[in-house]
Amino acid sequence: MLKPIKKTRVYEDIIQQVAQQIKSGELAPGDKLPTERELVSQLGVSRASIREALRAMELLGLVESKVGDGTYVKSLNMDRAFTNLARETLVDDRFLLDMYDVRILLETYGARMAAKRRTDAQLGRMRRSIEALEKNINKSKNLVREDARFHLIIAEAAGNAALISVLSLCSELLSSSVAIADAYVNVLDIVSEHEAIYGAIERRDGKQAEQLMRAHIKRAHDRTEFVFKNAKNA
Repeated sequence: MLKPIKKTRVYEDIIQQVAQQIKSGELAPGDKLPTERELVSQLGVSRASIREALRAMELLGLVESKVGDGTYVKSLNMDRAFTNLARETLVDDRFLLDMYDVRILLETYGARMAAKRRTDAQLGRMRRSIEALEKNINKSKNLVREDARFHLIIAEAAGNAALISVLSLCSELLSSSVAIADAYVNVLDIVSEHEAIYGAIERRDGKQAEQLMRAHIKRAHDRTEFVFKNAKNA
């Protein structure tokens, strides 16, 4: 039985309760979650908090939403979904913010090296990723995916396999915070930032690419921090 939420980080508490029921087997793959109205009643929280939690859980791969039908527990590799690192992202805002600092260190290097080593084919994939981002402005799941894809193409262009692996993990762990923070961002700003980074890499200007990537990730950090602070004060 789900319990009323008492803590301030409401969406995280909702995720924790549902995730624990999935892990324990109380909720099995294919089970349908209660409706939003029922969850509001059971948990004693707002519908907005329920929607934030469902959105984050879908991006984490815990549930899947079927239009006109409801939300269902997803069939997945439970060992992968509930590693210690993944659990950390559900409960620790500081951990997520620290990950942005790690990304700044890694991706500024990646952007600088990509400007030196990129191929025309990789440049074309960056361009197509930016175009896909523009086309999916109103589709949050696709936005997260296309944003991550752009960064991974740059890592690939840098020619460092370890960098690709680390950034893939970062993208997966940060997906829940991105899902919540994206309501506070003008997607056209992200498109513009990607365009600027792309331009520097196209010109093979490593110094400029590094500076633009640093500013881009710092803005993402600040947006996420803003969301966390407002959630605690709500």
